[in-house]
Amino acid sequence: MVMRSLAMLLLIGMPLAAADGPAGVLQTAPTGKLLTDLRAAAKIVAGDRGSMAIDNGLKEWLGETGFTGLDLTKPLLGYMLYDDKDATKTSFVLLAGITEEKDFLDFLERAHLKPVADEKVKGLYRLGSFDIPAQAGNAEAQPFVVNMRLDGTTAYIGFNVPGESLDPAKVYKADKLFDATETALLVFKQYNDRMPPEVMKNATKTYEDAMKNLKDELAGLGIAEKGVLEAAEKLMNSVMKMNMEAKESGTRLTLNTTSGELGIDSYYVPKAGSEFAKLIAERKPTVNQFGALANNTTAAGVMLQFPIGIKEVQDLLVVGLEKGQEEMKKDPPPPFLKDVVDETMLGLIRTVKSGTMDFAITMNGPDKDGHFVAAAGFSFDNAIPVEKAIKANFKDFPAQATSVMKLDVDKIGAINIHAIDPPAEGEPEGYSQLFGDRKVYFAFGPKGVYAAVGNGAKDSLKTMLNSKPTPANAFDILANPKRLGQAITTVAPQAGAMAEQVMGTEDKTYSCYTLSISGGDSLKMKFSLNLKILPRWIAYTIAEAR
Repeated sequence: MVMRSLAMLLLIGMPLAAADGPAGVLQTAPTGKLLTDLRAAAKIVAGDRGSMAIDNGLKEWLGETGFTGLDLTKPLLGYMLYDDKDATKTSFVLLAGITEEKDFLDFLERAHLKPVADEKVKGLYRLGSFDIPAQAGNAEAQPFVVNMRLDGTTAYIGFNVPGESLDPAKVYKADKLFDATETALLVFKQYNDRMPPEVMKNATKTYEDAMKNLKDELAGLGIAEKGVLEAAEKLMNSVMKMNMEAKESGTRLTLNTTSGELGIDSYYVPKAGSEFAKLIAERKPTVNQFGALANNTTAAGVMLQFPIGIKEVQDLLVVGLEKGQEEMKKDPPPPFLKDVVDETMLGLIRTVKSGTMDFAITMNGPDKDGHFVAAAGFSFDNAIPVEKAIKANFKDFPAQATSVMKLDVDKIGAINIHAIDPPAEGEPEGYSQLFGDRKVYFAFGPKGVYAAVGNGAKDSLKTMLNSKPTPANAFDILANPKRLGQAITTVAPQAGAMAEQVMGTEDKTYSCYTLSISGGDSLKMKFSLNLKILPRWIAYTIAEAR
């Protein structure tokens, strides 16, 4: 329920009507390219079996004549028409290029749509209808009709659009919707500057209702503290403002059939002079304090910059951490850990307030002996007090901790290096073969907490301690098929052979999952997924299970 309320708040502010054009416009690549790229994506994930499955599925659905009747050289276009007072009257018109009318009608029949010709209006058909379930304020289900009007080489398909509104003189034509510069497989653009005042009022009311529901649900979960609710409300207000102060926004779907990258990117163009415009213009490029860990020897890794540059998010996190401090007073940790926990919580609060919270973990290698080194760093505003608390209470730590933890085993500049030397008994399979040096080295610095294991661990610590922030995505999962396969083979040869079969042996580091955020004249957010790595592995696992 809480997630549904949050989703409602995030969606508020979408344009709901058009003053001088459609408030929302849809455009796809030519239908033929959509089909070609669909087959290519399936082949990337599942090989020839994948593309064959697409072809067989389409043949089973449409028969031998397939898409005959649909003009595969033209894109699909569409536009939204919203009612500013009644959301159930929201409608969508889809424009599809066709070849011959009779062939297109036959295509619809094969697609299990039954066009029923209107007895009075030539070229008007009904494709079906269904009911929208009853909602608050509506005692009965609302009928949702699908009508179609054929005009020359274009089919106008109206969802919740009366037949008379599909008159060729009333609909938007393709040349008014098509953007020749667009290269995405699919894009939907929203134009908030075409939104009438009534829609703005309705959106604000919807936001207020959703915010009230969120508060009630948080209270129902026992999260009723004033500070938490205030911080959450500030965050939602900023989301609402972003939507309301965007002149234009959109979402694109892209596919690079060479690299295997499937992308979903969104953009928000602010209204000139708005607070949103100022925030976007001031947004700094995303960097990661530990970006230097990733290099041409990286087998796998994760990079994360938590988006606490947003003041409202920082406030919410601080409130949460302070609540955690209060809870620990009621149920305190063991005496030997109290100072350590207290300094950790204080440090986390300082870190959040500083606006920098980066995290990175990488596994690099292999070296000349076939070993890898894993390293991790976490931003922490002055971790030295935590180190001091550990040392002050170390004599009281349990024997199983003091027997493996060695303090001050080395130094890098003024920073002390500590180590954990785990017992060989019970060692995870392949641990020593993978890393060589078994010890886990760690350090507390003025800007972070650092740890590394394996041959070259101390060099990795030195890299993290001395490196400057480098450009990076907000979130990035990295994988190199060849090097990751070598690491897996070291631990489990059979699994390594499977990894090589699935991912191949290309010595190239891919971004498997990525979220990038940038500012400037517009706010841009992009999520990308590389089909060559995890989706391919999932498909392979499913195929083997069968």
